[in-house]
Amino acid sequence: MGNVEYKIGRSPFSDILLADSTVSSFHAELVIGGGRYFLQDCASKNGTWVRHGTRWQRHDKGYVEPDLRLRLGGYETTLRDLLARVAGGKRSAKPPPPKTPPAKRRGRVRRDSRAFIVKA
Repeated sequence: MGNVEYKIGRSPFSDILLADSTVSSFHAELVIGGGRYFLQDCASKNGTWVRHGTRWQRHDKGYVEPDLRLRLGGYETTLRDLLARVAGGKRSAKPPPPKTPPAKRRGRVRRDSRAFIVKA
């Protein structure tokens, strides 16, 4: 079996979407192969960090354990939690905001030479 690659970021084209303003569009890349997890930062603005004991350390590239605490920008999680979302069919790590219906306009609309004007 070959390697599986996931793009992690804020972009809608990411494989694992993180809806957080501190996460870059294409923040990091995860490659899974041979039972190992290779995580590489993709020159993100706020960095990729791993927690070793009580200290956070910058992580540019290297192998990580699935239960190791990660911080992508300001978004804190574990690799296992991110992968559980992919396995469960949920691409996004945060639910999208609820859609609100557009407000109804009242009154009559008349045409002006510059724009449409709504009169109440």
